[in-house]
Amino acid sequence: MTQTKHAPGQIVKARVTRILPYFGLLVRLEDGSRGFIRRRELSWSEKEPHPGKFAHVGQEIEAVILDRDAATGNLSLSLRLRQHDPWTEIEKRYPVGKEVQGVVTRILPDRGAFVELERGLDGFIPISFIDPERKIENVEDVLWVDDHVRALVVEVEARTKTIHLSVKAYLQRRRRERIQEISVAPAGAAIEDIIDQKTRELLYQAVLESDRCETPLVQPNRIRRILIIDDIVEFGQPLADWLGQKGYEVKLALTGKEGLDFSGQETFDLIFLDSHLPDTTGIEVAEKINAARPELPILLVTGYEDEMDMERAAKIEVPIWFKPMAEQDLIEILNTLENTGHLPAMAASAHEKQLDFLQPGIESLATRRGLSKTLQTILGELSREVGVKSLALFRVDAKKREVTLEASQGVPPLSDEHSYNLIYSPVQDVIETNRLVYQSQVSPRRFKYLLKWMSFQSCAGFPVPALHREVSHALFLFDSRPRRFDRAQLARAQAVATFVGAALAFEQTESQLQAVQQLILKGQLAAGILHEVHNRLGGALLTAKLLHGDFEDLRHQPQKDWFKTQEHARSLQENLDTISESIKLFRRLSREESWEEIDINQALHRTADLLRPLAIKNKIDLKLEFDDKMPHLHSVGVRLDQVFCNILLNAIEWMAPKPGACLTISSRFVPENFKRPVQIRFCDAGPGIHRHHFDSIYELGFTTKNGGTGLGLFIAKGLAESVGGNILVEESIILVGTTFLVELPLRLSGKNQK
Repeated sequence: MTQTKHAPGQIVKARVTRILPYFGLLVRLEDGSRGFIRRRELSWSEKEPHPGKFAHVGQEIEAVILDRDAATGNLSLSLRLRQHDPWTEIEKRYPVGKEVQGVVTRILPDRGAFVELERGLDGFIPISFIDPERKIENVEDVLWVDDHVRALVVEVEARTKTIHLSVKAYLQRRRRERIQEISVAPAGAAIEDIIDQKTRELLYQAVLESDRCETPLVQPNRIRRILIIDDIVEFGQPLADWLGQKGYEVKLALTGKEGLDFSGQETFDLIFLDSHLPDTTGIEVAEKINAARPELPILLVTGYEDEMDMERAAKIEVPIWFKPMAEQDLIEILNTLENTGHLPAMAASAHEKQLDFLQPGIESLATRRGLSKTLQTILGELSREVGVKSLALFRVDAKKREVTLEASQGVPPLSDEHSYNLIYSPVQDVIETNRLVYQSQVSPRRFKYLLKWMSFQSCAGFPVPALHREVSHALFLFDSRPRRFDRAQLARAQAVATFVGAALAFEQTESQLQAVQQLILKGQLAAGILHEVHNRLGGALLTAKLLHGDFEDLRHQPQKDWFKTQEHARSLQENLDTISESIKLFRRLSREESWEEIDINQALHRTADLLRPLAIKNKIDLKLEFDDKMPHLHSVGVRLDQVFCNILLNAIEWMAPKPGACLTISSRFVPENFKRPVQIRFCDAGPGIHRHHFDSIYELGFTTKNGGTGLGLFIAKGLAESVGGNILVEESIILVGTTFLVELPLRLSGKNQK
C-alpha cells in the first residue's frame, strides 16, 4: 500500500494494534503507516495514565500527527490534542498577578518545584521564588511532594506551555496588605504575669518607700523638647504628662511612621522610643533617625530583652532601658543627659530578662534525665540568674506533719528536729496561704526555726503549684544580706516555682500530664506577657505620681481645676481594674476539673485575652469571629481551656518570626453534624505543616521546633478526645499557614463522662 504524505498537525484515523502498559499505544493508520502514542500524549488531566483506559486492541481512534521518525519512518501521534487543550486560553484563565493554590507533584532539589493547579496543568516555582526571608539551597528544606502551596502567577508562556509561580511574591503581597490594614496597635486586655497579689503588694510598697526619699529635681536646660514614640497609650501618655509637669515640651507619636515624620519636621533634644510598634520595630526607627541626625539622643524602651535588638542598638550607640520605668529612672536619665550630654546605660540588675534560663531544666525534663537531676539543674540555673547561693525546695507532708528537702543548693542538711520544727515556720505559711512570703530583713521571732537551721538576713518563699493536697512544696531563697531581692529576682523565682510544679507532676501518670502542660504554660506565658504588664504597671506608677502632685497643688491652690486630676484618677483606676481582671483570668487555668455548662464563645474570648500580650509582643493580630447562634455545651471547662491555650500558644510560637501576621479564632455551630456540631477553627500564618506530618504532630515527643518538647498538641488531642471531641489539620499551606479544626459534642452520655 502506498503511504500517504503526512504533515504535523494533521488529523488521521488509526487502529490500535498493541497496548504497552508503561509506554503507550501502537497503532496502524489507514494507509498502513505505523504510529506510536506515548503515555504523556494520551491525556491532559492525568500525569501517568494507563494506556488501557483510553483504548483497546482493534479500536479505531482519531489522533493528531506530531512528527515522523526519520530513521524508522514511524509516526509520533497525540491523542490528547483531539481533546480540549487547557493551554489555548491559559493567559485569560491565569493572568499575571493571579493568586493560585495547588499541590506539589515533583521537586527538582536545586531548581524548584512543579505544582498541579488543575488536572493536567502544572506550574513551576523556581527555587529563588519560594521563601522571601532566606536563600534556599535545597527545595526540600521547605517543600515536600503533596504539600499545598499558594502563589502568584508571575509569567505565562502558552507557546512553551510554562507557568511560573512565586510563593515569595504572594507572601510579600499579603504582608503589604496587612501593613496597610494596621493603623494602630491591636486592642486587647493586658495580662498580669505570674507574680501573685502579695508579691505585687510588696513591689508597690517598695515603690512607696522609695518615693518617701528626697527626690532630686530635674530642670529643663539644654534638654527642652522631647519626642515619645510608643503605641501603648497607657505608658506613653502618663510619661508625657509627667515630663510636661516638669516643664518639658513633649510630643507623643503612636506609630513609627508618625515618629519619623515628627523627627524629620521638628527639632527634638531627646527621643523615648518603644521597641515594638504597630507598623515597624523601634530599632529600625532608631537606625533611620540616627542616620539623619546622629547627634540626637535616643533611648530605646522595651518590656523584655531581645538579643538582636541589643546588638543593633549597640552599633549605633543607643542605650536600652526596660519597663516599668520609675520616676527615679527618668530623673537619672534626664540629669545625666543634662550634665554629661550622654544617656546613661541601664544597670544590669534592672534588666527584665526573658525566662531563657529555664531552658536547661525544660530540656532535662523533656529528655527524662530524672526528677532529681532536673530539680538540681533548675535550682543551679536560678542561683546563677539571681546571684543567690542558698536555695531550698521544701517538701511538706501534711499527714506526717514533717518538712524535708526535695532539692537544695548551698544549705545545710535537715536534722530530725529541724524537720519537725519547720512545720511551724514560714515554710508552712507559704503552703497554707498559697502566697509569697518575703522579708527584706527577717524577724527573729517569726523565723526562729529557720534561723536555728541556718543563718540569713533576707529570704523569699514561693508556693509550688501542687496536684495533691497531701504533699506540698515551697521554694525558698536565702541571703546573708538584708534587702537582697528586687522585683526581677522575685519574678524569676516565681517562674521557677511554677516550673518545679510541672517537673514534679511530670513523673506521675499520663492523666496528670494534663496538669504538667498547664503549669509549663504559665512559665512560657510569663516571658511573653512581661512587655504588656510593664506598660500597664509603668503607666500606673507614673499616673500615681502625677496624682500625688495634683493633690499637693490642690492643698495649696484650692481653686485649681479638678479636670486633670480626675483624668489621672480614671487612668489609674482603668489600669488597676485591668490588672485585677487579668489575675482572675490567669488563675482560671488552675481550678478544679468538673463537668459544667460552658459558653464556648466566652471561653475562646477568655483564652484569646490570656494570650493576647504574647501575640502583641510578637506583633501578631488576634482576630475573633464567633457564631452568635452557638448554644452552650456540657463539658469540662478546664480541659477545653488548656486545649485552646495549647493550640494558640503553638501557633503564636510558629508565627513569631512573621510580624504583622493575623491569627484568626472562629466558632461555628453545625447542627447537621449530629455527633460533633461545635466547630472551632484556629487559622494561623505560620510556616505550614507538611502533609506527611498531619498525623505525626499529635505523637508524644514529636516536634520540628527548636527547643520543642512535643507535648503541646499531644496533650491537646488527648484532652479533646477525653470530652468526646477531636482535633485535626483542616488545611495547611506551606509558608502561608495552617487551620486547626476542633470538633466538640454538645454533651456526652453519663457513662462516658469520666
